[in-house]
Amino acid sequence: MNNFYALWRSIFIYVFLFFSLTTFAQVGIGTTNPNGDALLELDASATPGGLLLPRVNLEATNNAAPLSAHIPGMAVYNNATTSGAYGVSPGYYFNDGGRWVRIAASSDASDDWKLTGNAGTTPGTGAGQNYLGTTDGQALVLATQSNQRMRLLANGQIVVNNNVPFGGVVFNSFSGASEDAIAGGAMNGFGVYGQAEGTGVGVYGIVDNATAFGMQAINLDWNGAAILAVGAGWGGGTYIPSTGISTNGDEGIFSWGKLLSGTGVMGTGNNSTSIISSINGGGVAGSGTRNGVFGYSGNGARNNENRGNAAGIFLLDTDNNILNNGESNDNGIRATAILAGFDNTVPGDGQPAADSYFGGYFSGGTERLFSTVPSYAYVGMRYGMNANGRTGGTDYKIIGTGNVSTLINDEHDIPRIMFAPESPEIVFQDYGVGQLVNGQAHISIDPILKQSLHIDSNHPLKVFVTLEGDCNGVFVTNKSADGFTVKELQNGTSNVPFSWQIVANRADTKDRSGNVVSKHVGLRLPVGPGPINAEAKQLELKTVDKKESLKKPMESGLINEVKRELSSTGEVNNQSAESNLQSNTLEESSTSPTTESEVSKTKE
Repeated sequence: MNNFYALWRSIFIYVFLFFSLTTFAQVGIGTTNPNGDALLELDASATPGGLLLPRVNLEATNNAAPLSAHIPGMAVYNNATTSGAYGVSPGYYFNDGGRWVRIAASSDASDDWKLTGNAGTTPGTGAGQNYLGTTDGQALVLATQSNQRMRLLANGQIVVNNNVPFGGVVFNSFSGASEDAIAGGAMNGFGVYGQAEGTGVGVYGIVDNATAFGMQAINLDWNGAAILAVGAGWGGGTYIPSTGISTNGDEGIFSWGKLLSGTGVMGTGNNSTSIISSINGGGVAGSGTRNGVFGYSGNGARNNENRGNAAGIFLLDTDNNILNNGESNDNGIRATAILAGFDNTVPGDGQPAADSYFGGYFSGGTERLFSTVPSYAYVGMRYGMNANGRTGGTDYKIIGTGNVSTLINDEHDIPRIMFAPESPEIVFQDYGVGQLVNGQAHISIDPILKQSLHIDSNHPLKVFVTLEGDCNGVFVTNKSADGFTVKELQNGTSNVPFSWQIVANRADTKDRSGNVVSKHVGLRLPVGPGPINAEAKQLELKTVDKKESLKKPMESGLINEVKRELSSTGEVNNQSAESNLQSNTLEESSTSPTTESEVSKTKE
């Protein structure tokens, strides 16, 4: 009977609640006056208690189980712990129609990141750290107007204004590293990577201060390089340790001095503090306490492909157009200087090859290939030698189209030219005086000189005697490398003084093994070296001078804002240093202008 009454009482209560919900649409538990905007209000003021949601074991955030489907708004308390990219942990979850979303990591509301900033965070690594990011392998995307602006990948890469990293390069080399490892420089890779599409700029820096830098790179390692720049789509780069900048590309580096007196590239070495440049500017200015400019060419073997190689080449053009240098054009190259070079120097007309080495080649005058030959000369030349570069050729101190000459001053100190005699053969000369004794005298050739003379029947010694007194006349006999004898005619016995001159062929120069290093004997009017037409190329100059775009960030106060941020964080610590810039001029030092400029450096 009691069970019967209990059943009817329960039916009565459910019927009452049903009509109450239907009539008023508000239900109160623990209160008789539920809020009008609430469908259900629980009041625990009289009897303390709480709302206990269904307790389930979720399998993954992307899996509806143990429910049959994702139902938007469904709320549960999860008891399970699973791993993986979609793992779950105990706590409250709600379903957004496609996945389970954790409501809070703990009862502490500080787990939420606020739009107005956060306080009391704990940086670092490992358990207990606070961070804005993900716990799975998914990338963190930052966007504006629903457009991606930055993506932080799970492997530590950072991509700005792009969808994927270029070539998989590590942008943040400190990903997952401890602070000690970062401070000690143990991590490898790239700290910042910028990529632009089209005509954009990968990395762009602006400053507005005479002692500031748009970009600064420092390598604290003694053997490290600060900047590696690679052009022409070469991909990876190669650097030289302990350099400030290492560049790779079809052309290594380009620098433009835009003033009329500007210099494209200035460099000083030997730990010198002086920077010397021409008062008229130039492409390159090198200075140092030991060497100003050093040139080196590593391919100098006697091979056809090495012809034209040299440690240094200098050209003087007339119209600033290297391509305008044809056979019928007077606006081409007017002067050439080539230092430490190798080339085939035969003048043409079917002559055999004469590969030659020379310390210097100098020419002056309009060059029209072979139709107009300038004045040219080689210095320190080994002409037409064998492949070993040591034997078979002929050595020339100076050889060229001009005249051997010197200068003397007249009574008005005006320089006057004197010309040296020249011969179709390679000969040596010597002069001296002697005296007949009873009609005879023997003259010995200097023992040092005779070592360099070649005297035989085909190359006899030539002797010229001038009498300086009266006698029957003289003749020369017994000529050899040791000397010659002067006798009076008709068996005379005079004691007349005389002067003499000898001319003899120069002997070949040989090494200690007897190999001919420089050929001299038998040469008479041999074919000589022709001029060199140094080749050059002209590159296209492209300008990306966007002054208006530079003004906008300045006018908007962006630079000042960045400066304030850096100053507030103590990241600006520039110390100024001075460097003297001196000008090189041909004028007297008293009238030479001197320019001083302060160059700001960052000292760590």
